[in-house]
Amino acid sequence: MTGVNSATPPRRRRLARVSAGLNRPDEQSDPSRISKVGNTIGKAVTWDGWLKLGAVVTAVGVLVGFWFTDHSLQATNRQIEASNRQLVLAQQTEITDRLAKAVEELDNQGLDARMGGIYLLGQLAHDSIENRSVAFEIIGAYVRTHAAYPAEVPRQMDSYKCNSDGKITPDIQAALTVIGHRDSPAEEPVDLSETCLNYAQLMNLDFRNVDLTRSGLMNAEIKASTFVGSRFQDVSFVGARTTDTDFRNACFAGTILTYTSLTGDDLRGATFDGGYLKRTGLTNVKVGSTTLHAMDIRQTDLTGLDMSQVTVQDLFANDENHWPPGFTPPPLTDRAGIAPGCQ
Repeated sequence: MTGVNSATPPRRRRLARVSAGLNRPDEQSDPSRISKVGNTIGKAVTWDGWLKLGAVVTAVGVLVGFWFTDHSLQATNRQIEASNRQLVLAQQTEITDRLAKAVEELDNQGLDARMGGIYLLGQLAHDSIENRSVAFEIIGAYVRTHAAYPAEVPRQMDSYKCNSDGKITPDIQAALTVIGHRDSPAEEPVDLSETCLNYAQLMNLDFRNVDLTRSGLMNAEIKASTFVGSRFQDVSFVGARTTDTDFRNACFAGTILTYTSLTGDDLRGATFDGGYLKRTGLTNVKVGSTTLHAMDIRQTDLTGLDMSQVTVQDLFANDENHWPPGFTPPPLTDRAGIAPGCQ
């Protein structure tokens, strides 16, 4: 009986085990484990590497932004370049059309149309540097074709016969005016050689770098214009009137200035070689380092000139010449010499 009673019934043993399990301390509430977790979190929060990591992330973001910005700018630049190419192409097409239109007008039978073509070329030369030389080549060719000096007309006193009515036509006058208003005369040569420009009106024009070799300017009216360094090889100025015009360093070789009136012109540094300065009026003309060689100066009054710096040699003069006071002319010849030509 005693052995049976002392034995613990199975049900009670199961209850005892359950009770023991309930009273077992929970591993998750172990103070040491909680402390470790807290320390880990604390270290993570206070880790000084967060600043470096943030800097890296920021740098990566900036680089990515730069990359997108650069690609965006490249795309924009490509669009701008494409637009610019289209614009340039459109401008070139417009200029080509204007040039073709102007040339077409020059071939028109109507005077007004031809003058319009000349002014169109002048405006085109102003608007387009690339086509400037072409425009003036066309204008020069037009003048040489429509105002050509006839081969059968001598270039002496008969130069007035170089055109039928004695005067240039309005379209030729318009061409001369456009040429005289070039933007860069020193860089834009124009060939007007062997042309008949009698009675031309050259007022306030710049004719530097214009080739007038063997041309006729009889009875031309030239005022306040520029011919610095110009070459007047075998040019006829018979009866022309020049006023306040700059002829410095110009070359008058074989030039005919008979019956020409020069008033207030600047002839300093100019060379007169083997031509005619006969019965020429010289009023308030500036001379200095000027050369008079082998010229026919008969019946020309030189009293108003300061000849102190003028080189005089082999002049053809007579008793009707008047010299400046105190000036002794060199030995004279009995005929005009032959001009060697402008160098």
